[in-house]
Amino acid sequence: MADQTPQDRIETLEADVAFLKEQMSLLAQYLAIMIGRAQVNDCMLSALILSHPDRESLNAVWRQSSAAVIPNVVVRGPSPWDSEIADTAKQRVDHLNELADPNGG
Repeated sequence: MADQTPQDRIETLEADVAFLKEQMSLLAQYLAIMIGRAQVNDCMLSALILSHPDRESLNAVWRQSSAAVIPNVVVRGPSPWDSEIADTAKQRVDHLNELADPNGG
């Protein structure tokens, strides 16, 4: 890289920027898809929970199965991403707990 001319370095940087812009665009598309799927899934879960004929039994199974998974999702590392994931997971869990509880939902 030391033997590159300033023009070569500029062209290399421009190519790098173009590549990163393309990657960011793909990431934004993927994120939009994942958010859309999560919203649809939340709507369906809510409908299934609220229409379940035995919400007390559903609540018991939900609490047992979620106890094995949720601590690993809610307790994450110190990064802002981990914090956001944990906060979102906690909000969703609280919402599902409220829906699944036949006495509280």
